[in-house]
Amino acid sequence: TYFYSGDKLNYLIDEDGNKTNFIYQGNLLIEEDTYFGTSSTLIEKTTYDYNNSSKLITYVNVDLLSDTGSRITYSHNSNGTIDYQEYIGSQDVQDELYSSGTLTSTSRIENSTNPITQEPQIFTGGFTYDNKNNPFKNVIGYDKIYFSDSDLALNYVNNVLERTDQIDSDPPYILETLTYTYNTANYPTKIVHRGQSGEIEYTEDII
Repeated sequence: TYFYSGDKLNYLIDEDGNKTNFIYQGNLLIEEDTYFGTSSTLIEKTTYDYNNSSKLITYVNVDLLSDTGSRITYSHNSNGTIDYQEYIGSQDVQDELYSSGTLTSTSRIENSTNPITQEPQIFTGGFTYDNKNNPFKNVIGYDKIYFSDSDLALNYVNNVLERTDQIDSDPPYILETLTYTYNTANYPTKIVHRGQSGEIEYTEDII
């Protein structure tokens, strides 16, 4: 459940009862602090750094319970795509290159290593979208960070209809399809998620 202060995120309560506070600097979201339940015990921290054009260049997420962390750097290209490199490590240092790739308006292309053969592989996630409104469309700062640490393409305005996966040159296959019920303002009020088999996996109600 998300709570707002005007059009800015204030905090959220997740399904386990943990609370995440959102911290802004002006209209830029710069930090997320997650606490265990309603306690003052910090268990996870996310920070966002931007360039002089207010474009996200570094995302860092650390898990204080497991002493692990990931750091992703972003390069914004003139054609609108974004290149990224992800590093993993401890909560203090993340310097082991884990993957790299490119985000486009309809895909996420990742260069990684096959966990079994240890050979390089290219993973491509494809996306199709509706022409309706994403629930976070007007949230201040969301347009700068929505792609961070996610498998989404570069579209925060609309809603995903279909996700496909592809490894190297193998044929792509449907990973998930989503159907929506919209209100009169074209925002979704219900989302039905279906897996590869077409069976309903779960349903979301948006209030």
